[in-house]
Amino acid sequence: MITQQQFEEEQEEELRMYQPGSRQTEADKITDLKSLHRKLQDNLILLVRHQKDSVTWELPCGEVTNTSDTLQQVASESLSETCGTDLKVQFLSNAPIAVMKKYKNKNDKVFFYKVNYVTGCVRLQEGYFDHIWVTRKEMKDFVDADYFKTIKRFIF
Repeated sequence: MITQQQFEEEQEEELRMYQPGSRQTEADKITDLKSLHRKLQDNLILLVRHQKDSVTWELPCGEVTNTSDTLQQVASESLSETCGTDLKVQFLSNAPIAVMKKYKNKNDKVFFYKVNYVTGCVRLQEGYFDHIWVTRKEMKDFVDADYFKTIKRFIF
């Protein structure tokens, strides 16, 4: 039987010997932007590319086709239509966190939702050619400057 003091000393010794694992993964070393196993200390943001030769990336989006659906239902369906049904996310609110009043020089409004990744893989559907997971700092290198100016306010 050990005393409380012996137990505490053993625990302190174990704590002194503990070495945390590296936050730099193999995906970080090879800069694999398709992997979620990178930049473990940061939040990653999903960007998709619509056209094969385009240099422009954007957050997954879609159009309202059924006016009886709520905006959150439209956002959820749009994400599935973009990334497939295997990707599971959790919406943090029923209300959008932001709105872009003009999009691509049109009077279209784009509503943005904050979601957290839960599980699954991105399986891009027809009409989408690529996806990447980027940090907030990396995002400005991939998206249009005006687009970034709008979304940087609520990307956290």
